[in-house]
Amino acid sequence: MTKDTATQPANLMTLEDLDFSTASGRIFKSPFNHPTKGPACGVVLHIIGDESEAVSAFETELSDEQRRAAAIRAVAQAEQAALTGKPAEPVFRPTQDDVADIHRRAAARLVGWEGIAEPYSKEAALRLVSRNETLRKQVMIDAGKVANFL
Repeated sequence: MTKDTATQPANLMTLEDLDFSTASGRIFKSPFNHPTKGPACGVVLHIIGDESEAVSAFETELSDEQRRAAAIRAVAQAEQAALTGKPAEPVFRPTQDDVADIHRRAAARLVGWEGIAEPYSKEAALRLVSRNETLRKQVMIDAGKVANFL
């Protein structure tokens, strides 16, 4: 049974209105809030949102990479145990790998900039977020606010 559109409330949202994935793919220009100079430093970060297709694809790829590495470690651990006849030492993921992933996550969301002498590249973005925690945090906070992209 279908309702007559004339009797439906006028404030209904459409699926397009709720498509935050597409909206999050639009670039949000965020003036960098430098610790001493504030936004007047002139750096503007070009950021895409957490819900964008590009970030979603990156996160899926990163998760798959982490799972593959864990599986390889588990196989190596089992093989070592079989060779020695002793229970294997637990194999853990090094902390520096976790830190590198945090940097990669931020770099995936930083897709350009203004006010920086060096041209944007994925490698330069990774270098920047790896060496500037204040900037990295700003990228991640801005990328997580869907309203920035609507």
